[in-house]
Amino acid sequence: MKRAILIHGGAGSIKKKLWSTRMKGLKDAVLSGFNVLSSTDDSLEAVVQAVSAMEDSGLFNAGRGSVITFGGKVELDAAVADWQGRYGAVGGVPNIKNPVKLAREVMERTKHHLLVGGDAKEFGLKLGFKEYTINDLTGFTRLKTYLNNLKNEKTYYKKLYEANKNVFHDTVGAVAVNSMGDVAAAVSTGGLLFKLDGRVGDSPIHGAGIMADPLSASVATGIGEYIMDSMLTYLVVKYRRYMSLEAACRKALKLLTRYRGNNSAGLICIDRYGYMGWMHNTETMGRAYIYEDMNSPAVGMVGDGFIRII
Repeated sequence: MKRAILIHGGAGSIKKKLWSTRMKGLKDAVLSGFNVLSSTDDSLEAVVQAVSAMEDSGLFNAGRGSVITFGGKVELDAAVADWQGRYGAVGGVPNIKNPVKLAREVMERTKHHLLVGGDAKEFGLKLGFKEYTINDLTGFTRLKTYLNNLKNEKTYYKKLYEANKNVFHDTVGAVAVNSMGDVAAAVSTGGLLFKLDGRVGDSPIHGAGIMADPLSASVATGIGEYIMDSMLTYLVVKYRRYMSLEAACRKALKLLTRYRGNNSAGLICIDRYGYMGWMHNTETMGRAYIYEDMNSPAVGMVGDGFIRII
């Protein structure tokens, strides 16, 4: 089995002038994850590294680049899952550095699956996790402008959906497989722009934003409430037991689109038999992948794709 990793930088509508910067960030992150995968043959370590790199870049709606809540806060969601059925997550964590790593600590150090809010942050601080400073948080400084511009709007929901109409439907995620066919997945996000304080999206919900079993792994991105309604990654992993990976992804996303419409979601997926792919019903979904024998990562912003890596 060839080692492989596939990542995404969020589904939505990204202005074309930003594509080159996003694609550079995706390339750097997927190489970071692949270097770990090549040296350790640990698919979980690889996806955590790739997602951490995107969190630290400040380019995506995760980690440093996370968007702000309606109250002007930064509250982070993240999760990890692997082929053994292990799963750990954090939700609504205020301003903790690398929440995806904290999610892994929840999985490996506790008997729980999900920790939330200030208590999750306290758990991280006790383990030595750091906080982002205001200067670190590129999303906060960038989005204060949106708050100021929308002061005259009448309702919360008008602010929320108008602000999200053309920007920041991001989540970042990664899936990988090692030489033994062991799959893993990781996800991280700042959530929906101008979400209510305390809102938790699909990313830390097993079967919604992330899922893995011994056969396959998947990560979703888009409007979290829609993804939770459909349990998108659960459908992918469930369908993969009876059909090809491409057919499973297509059927799952088609079901969500049928009820929620276009511009709502995207996903990436991988299985233990050497197949991986990406699909979205949005204008763009930045992604990058690399596997053994490739000289450099393949990076793109639009279109679906499925490939065989063995």
